[in-house]
Amino acid sequence: MMKSIRYRQNYKYHVYTRNDRGLIPALLRDGEYAFKPFGGFLPFEDSEEYQFVKLVSLTAYTVEKEGVEVWEDIRPGYYVLGCYRFGAYFILERNDGLFTLEK
Repeated sequence: MMKSIRYRQNYKYHVYTRNDRGLIPALLRDGEYAFKPFGGFLPFEDSEEYQFVKLVSLTAYTVEKEGVEVWEDIRPGYYVLGCYRFGAYFILERNDGLFTLEK
């Protein structure tokens, strides 16, 4: 299965998989955005230490093959919890989907 995200930049939507390495934004403490490559998805492990980030402007994700089947919308007004590793942003997964945080 190919996991994909849909990212909105201005009025254009981009679909990225782990292999695309497209740039996505995270919200910094000062309110600015920092853009890094999309690294893919990582399973959340309680024992791991993460450098958490709030990923913004993500609108949907899918785990279907080629990313064209069934999209799960990310509610407007929510961040997606991710982490910064290996020079890229990764989305953290749990059993029932993604971690989202209300803005």
